[in-house]
Amino acid sequence: MDCQMPEMDGYAATAEIRRTERYGRHIPVIAVTANAMQGIKEKCLASGMDDYLAKPFKQNELHQIIERWTKPGAIGADGFVRIAPPPKKVLISRTPNDDDVKTGLFQSVKARLDDLEAEIGGEEVRLIVELFREDSAVRFENLQKAMAAENIAQVEVESHRLEGGCGNIGAAYLADLCARIEAEAVGGQLRESFDLTGEIRMSYSYLLEIFN
Repeated sequence: MDCQMPEMDGYAATAEIRRTERYGRHIPVIAVTANAMQGIKEKCLASGMDDYLAKPFKQNELHQIIERWTKPGAIGADGFVRIAPPPKKVLISRTPNDDDVKTGLFQSVKARLDDLEAEIGGEEVRLIVELFREDSAVRFENLQKAMAAENIAQVEVESHRLEGGCGNIGAAYLADLCARIEAEAVGGQLRESFDLTGEIRMSYSYLLEIFN
């Protein structure tokens, strides 16, 4: 996907692709751009793309990156497995211990960010975290508004986007909560989702403490 597109740029196109996906399904998106400015790769990854290829590139480089993201079992930045059966439903306690949630979030996020830092460097990781903080704040507010209005379609969209963002930075617990809300919305109901948003609110506040 070229990041310079008429009417809809690569970021908007990726957002639209992610919006149409359903739980357990993920379409690999590779950014191909001539823009090699610092931070572009991180912005592509933070927007939901899976990888980045700068022009000019060799044919074998293109083949390698396509093979990497289309082979069975390939795992993207958002934690989804490519070309594989939908993940099993993760059962989460309805009354989790606060300390366990904090500890689990800290460990999973730290492990994810450490891996990213080893791969792309600390400066780029800080940019990804900042982009996540900005985007997730908007998504979380939109989710709460959609829940209050019982707008099931919008709940599905926002919970899906939050799930991807949380998975990208390693917040697996939050991603699982969002996946459960999305699954309910896909089924046309919000029975448990109202309670789950309370858990998300609590866990999200703990996540922000990790970044502070």
